[in-house]
This record gives sequence, structure tokens and C-alpha cells, in this order.
Amino acid sequence: MSGQRLPSVTHEDGVMDKLNDGQDRADPDYWQSSMEESRLQRSRVPSHRPPVSTHPRRIVPRDPASAPRRGPSLPLHVSAKQHVIDHLQSVEAMPRDVDVSIIVVHWNVAHLLDACLRSVVDEIARSGLAADVLVVDSASPDQRYREVVERYDGIELIELDSNNGYAAGCNAGIRASDGETVLLLNPDTELLPGSLRVLFDTLHVASHIAMTAPLLLNSDGTIQSAGYRFPGVANVLFDLFPTHSRLVESPLNGRMPVGDGIQPVRIDYPLGAVMLLRREALEQTGLLDERYGMYSEEIDLARRLAEDGWTTLLAPAARVIHHGGRSTGQRPDAMHEALWTSRARYFERYATSRQRRLMAAIVDAGLRRADRAATDARRAANARIREKFREIARRR
Repeated sequence: MSGQRLPSVTHEDGVMDKLNDGQDRADPDYWQSSMEESRLQRSRVPSHRPPVSTHPRRIVPRDPASAPRRGPSLPLHVSAKQHVIDHLQSVEAMPRDVDVSIIVVHWNVAHLLDACLRSVVDEIARSGLAADVLVVDSASPDQRYREVVERYDGIELIELDSNNGYAAGCNAGIRASDGETVLLLNPDTELLPGSLRVLFDTLHVASHIAMTAPLLLNSDGTIQSAGYRFPGVANVLFDLFPTHSRLVESPLNGRMPVGDGIQPVRIDYPLGAVMLLRREALEQTGLLDERYGMYSEEIDLARRLAEDGWTTLLAPAARVIHHGGRSTGQRPDAMHEALWTSRARYFERYATSRQRRLMAAIVDAGLRRADRAATDARRAANARIREKFREIARRR
């Protein structure tokens, strides 16, 4: 999938004819009831929310929310186009305050933050949505980000006292925001025209959709990432041993096809660089788990949402450039260890004991192989990763 190009899209047609989950099940009666339920839920949103301050302030991250983990258990159905259009028109007519809170979690890439915020401001104007924007800085050593934020009227800056990871930054922004939906962004992303509206409209096609994500593009416009299946043993094997590129980009490694590049596709989880989330789903399932630190928190969140009956969709007609790894690339050995430590935490929670033992053996062999050409710092990190996987393998 990586490196491929898709034809350009226009967004005049609005939301797509169907949700592509592998079946073609037009069910107007279902959609009529689903839309009516959505109207009722949206009508319960308070008609007034306190204004969001535009002055910088500090927020200390707290433990992840412990909200009840229950959500609607509705199947994914397919709609006739006219019913979707009628629903969206009814949504437009409803009273609203903040449709979407856009949260950019930043660390030490002020030169990329400017392009990100410029694309956000342009997309808000194009979308017609009521939005607020928050930049959460995770104690960046380079404080030029303040000058960048000051260039844009109405953007709130939240400065954390320490860098406790991406999840902590996201949660601080979510708690400080008021939007009905929350768009989480990496600072090295740029929203392309029409992407915000497509993500928002796709999320509101049905009340059981908790998350939508765009097609991520590399800086040169080729495909970087679509959606994924939840990871397992095969993913660990393909990551640590030489594998043909066709296998790496195949469903065997959890990769999801983008379909025709227009219709939404049901996925297990997206890359966490760009995610639009329904606040109601976050309130029921809980925020991102800050114990993950830098990686796998979006996989864990998507897994909990799925267990509670929510749906995640890739909206490939929404496209976002992701320059990729500009913050984490500044500390490669630490981020390598953080990646595999977070994976170990995820597999400890969701893999079977047999799967964990197999993963520990694969990680041990794969990282010992990698040690042959590694620096002393990387070999030390690999030793700690192997011990972490041996630890989770011993647990029942």
C-alpha cells in the first residue's frame, strides 16, 4: 500500500453512498431509526457552554478517566444515499455550539506546527463547522512554538510542565475542550481541502460510529497509512525479520485495503496521527491510557471502543499529509524502546498466554539478530525490551 497513489477526489457529493464493510446491505428502515436516535442524542447537548479562554495556562495531566465501559452495540449497516443526505441536512438545522475541538499535541517541532495550524484554520473556514483549536505543548525545550501560536487568533495554548507522552497531551486537551467531537492531530500533519468536513460527516452517518480517520499521505503525496487490523503474532514476526514488501503491506500483516479511495471502510484502528472521535464514546469508554507513553495508545483506545460496540471507519476521501516521525525521530533509541515497551503492554492486556510466549520467543530471536549491527545504546534498549516480553510471557 505504501508508495501508491490514488486518484484525486472532490467533495461536492458529500457523504458517500454506502459504508463499505464488505457487504452491501441497504436498509432504509434501520437508517431512519438510527438517524432519529442521533437527532435525539444531539438535542441533549447543552445549549450553552462556557467560553474557552484564549490565554495560556498550565494543566497537570491526571490519571485516565474511569468512565463506565459501555457503549451501543449496533451493527454496521449500509444506507441509501438520500437517507444520509436527509440526516445531514437535519443536523445542519439543529442548534449547536462547538462541533469539533481540534487538539494539536506538540513537542519541539515549531517549524512544522505553523503549517499544521495554517491547514487547520483553512479547513475550519472551508468546512462551515463551529470549531475551537487547542495546542498542547509537552514541555518543549525550543519555545518558538509560542511565536507560532500567537500568529493565529483564537487558538488556545496549554503548556504542560513535563512530557508524559502523547496520550497525556491528548487527554489534557480533551479535558480542556468542549466540542461535541474531538480531532486529535500530530503537529507534523497538514489537512488537505475537504478533509475535516468528510471526517465529520462520516462520523455522523450513524450514532454507533465512534471514530473516523483519514487516508494518510507521505510528503510526496503517496499513500503512507490507511487502517489496520488489531495486531498479533504475525505483526511481531514481520517487524523483526526480513519479509517481502508484499507481505508487509498485506492483510497478513494487518494492513487494510483502501477500497476505491472514496467509500468509507470499516477498520480496527488507524494510525494515531489523525483521529476524529465522538465525545460521547470517550465519556463511556474512557480517555487514552497514559501508561502507554508514546505508542499503542490509539490501538488500545480503538480496542476498548470495539469491545463496547462502537465502530471505527477509515474515510479515504479525507486525506492528510503526515510528514512522520519528526518529533520522535529526535530520540531514536528511546523511541525504539518506547515502541516495543508499549507493544508489550498492549499484548499483556489483550493477547492469550500462548500468544505472549510465542511473541517473547520471536522478540528474543529478532532483537538478538538486530544486535549484531546495533550501537551500544540500541543493544541496551533491546535487552530491556527482551526482558519486558519475557515478563509478560510468564504471566497467566
